[in-house]
Amino acid sequence: MDPAVVRYALHRYFARKYGWHLRGLEPGGAWNSSTPATIMKDRAPSYIMEMFEQRLHGRGLGLKELVIFAVTLSDLVHKEAVSDLEDVFAASGHSKSAGLSDRAMAKLLKTYLMTYITGVHNWRNGSMDFDKMELTMESDIIVWFDAKMWAEDLRRSHFHTKRSCRSPFVNEFNFDDAAEAAVEMGRHFGAFQNMECKALKAKLVDMEHGGSGRVTLTKFYSGCGQMDWPFIESVDYLRNLGALDDSDPLNPSVIIPNFLSSPSNCEAPSNFYSVCCIDECEGLLAEVEAAVAGPSATVPRLVDIISNLQSDTVAAPRNLSVVQVTRLNEIADHHGGRVPLHGRLFSQWMHHMYPRECRFPHVAGSTTPLPREEFASKFGLGVEVTDDELAQYVENNTQPEPVAVTLPWSSAEELIASYEHIVEGDEAKQSRWSPLRLLALAAVVVSTAFPVYNARKHSGMVVVDKQERHLV
Repeated sequence: MDPAVVRYALHRYFARKYGWHLRGLEPGGAWNSSTPATIMKDRAPSYIMEMFEQRLHGRGLGLKELVIFAVTLSDLVHKEAVSDLEDVFAASGHSKSAGLSDRAMAKLLKTYLMTYITGVHNWRNGSMDFDKMELTMESDIIVWFDAKMWAEDLRRSHFHTKRSCRSPFVNEFNFDDAAEAAVEMGRHFGAFQNMECKALKAKLVDMEHGGSGRVTLTKFYSGCGQMDWPFIESVDYLRNLGALDDSDPLNPSVIIPNFLSSPSNCEAPSNFYSVCCIDECEGLLAEVEAAVAGPSATVPRLVDIISNLQSDTVAAPRNLSVVQVTRLNEIADHHGGRVPLHGRLFSQWMHHMYPRECRFPHVAGSTTPLPREEFASKFGLGVEVTDDELAQYVENNTQPEPVAVTLPWSSAEELIASYEHIVEGDEAKQSRWSPLRLLALAAVVVSTAFPVYNARKHSGMVVVDKQERHLV
């Protein structure tokens, strides 16, 4: 597998399992990019990826190497969580070797949750700072109370499942117990945050125009006078995110799945990943992949699968329109009779089938979604809607809403990778892995991963990408 396929597979794995978007493995740019993202200090996954490629002389990764890569990334995240918890212990005046009561454990993990949500690392201050931090979170993050309850439930559930492994004569906890709970918190935080993502989606769908998966800017900004209105992104920022559909210049609109999956709705609790809304289209594509069991499918097979595949907002079974079947046939004709599942055209077709769940895939290079602070710093533009924009799209808007919305369609195709047939003999050669080679590869991973982690640990880097008053 070449780097583009590896990056695609790893991104899908971590995004679907934990809601993590690992830096350097995010989707974006050309679908068939041949090299990893540019190496930067905050992009350890890409750095390790390039080291893999250098050590393997450009041969690409096999499945077993891919597994080792995934385990390595998981281990980096695990070690970062433990290191951050060590900082919390030190700043709170607790020794790692001392026993902890249930109450002390709960307080320490609540403190860890605060640093996790805010993305603040390497604390060296006293407990009073954490008290002030919680007061700030109570006023600025409207779901903080829900987050505390969720974390406490998770803590109790985790320790309940571990009770059979603990001595019935020991009532105290230790640092290792806290570390296990902190790691579990990071693994499940994406599911908790996704509850708010679903609430945002429900609000957008209520304002949607004609089942198009789009909300006109007039409605998108209609509640900006309310204290807890969540949709405050500027037009320029929405365009940068790839969430603005301005194909109708008189009635520009926000593409619901593109907006929900954008960096605007991501948390940055880790130096290695962001936690973003879980991609509902990923689950739909996974079902298609399971049914097809191959990289491409015939048109009749896909029509049969999609006709019976329901989503959160699309009922099944259903009959596909003549237009959509015709477009699917055009994709197949473009590829010699079969439809590749991992290309831009099929992704675009899925957006038409599930406009509220599947993103509209822009042509490579036309959008480069950025987090809020990075967008403001790079372009010198505001990320929040201005008074002039409110006046244009809400207060002084005289344009009637369109009677019907035609979803855009582009014939540009981009594939993750070309589909090449593997000769049986070559496949057998690729599958021959000796234990020594696997151990050598593991050594490469360790030798490259830990220096990266330690350098990041001591750099004091703080990653904060917040939206005031909202967790996402």
